Amino acid sequence: MLKKVKIYTNEKEKSLLVEKELKKELELHSFLIDENDYDLGISIGGDGTFLKMVHDSDFKDIYYAGINTGSLGFLQETQIKDCLPFILRLKENDYDIEELDVGEVVITINSSEYHYFFLNEVIIRNQCLRTLESKVMINDNLLEEFAGDAILISTNTGSTAHNMSYHGPILYPSLSAFIITPIAPIKNNVYHNLDNSIVILCDSKITLIPNKTDVFITIDGISIEQRGVVQIEVKMANKKIKKLKFQDTSFIKKVHDKLL
Repeated sequence: MLKKVKIYTNEKEKSLLVEKELKKELELHSFLIDENDYDLGISIGGDGTFLKMVHDSDFKDIYYAGINTGSLGFLQETQIKDCLPFILRLKENDYDIEELDVGEVVITINSSEYHYFFLNEVIIRNQCLRTLESKVMINDNLLEEFAGDAILISTNTGSTAHNMSYHGPILYPSLSAFIITPIAPIKNNVYHNLDNSIVILCDSKITLIPNKTDVFITIDGISIEQRGVVQIEVKMANKKIKKLKFQDTSFIKKVHDKLL
């Protein structure tokens, strides 16, 4: 049974008001609010708040849930009006568990490796925001010599985020795969790039070898600058995020309701 809870908010007025009421109701129903030792993280805000919660929790093997005070709320399933039923169902263990894929980025600099996890996407750019030139390898086979603004690699969860904004495909949640989406690829008699996204099976390894070793990498909205990069490897991590699911809404209905 889930008893210890940590709450994350996006610091907006609406979210802070919901947090205040939520804490009161949780305590009335015998839940403990604990900032350090908790088995359930609840985010209040939009999908960005959910992502921040998962990253701040260091992708712990706990449970996650979200209350939507933003706009779309693909990850933030519970609406404000449903907060009390949400708590009652928590108390009765009346929920399903949805496991979300987690991607892993391994950045090699000289002989050192730096590991990062992501839930939605990773975007690789040239550090000076000039043309990114990079070999793109799939399982050590050359896919292309990319030249363009950036390369976006998303999970199935991230397919409805930035990937969709760049006309990448939407993946059904049960389809475990990566999407490689080019951002503004150059097409002329010198550069020959794929115009469209490509879907890669989850057990594949994607390797980028940039021509210029100073890169700008954005991981679920968190940007880092790296110098002297030898290669960037993207693969599925050996872990899942366990998100509580309270609604039996089909993915197609969710796409219709939130995107159309």
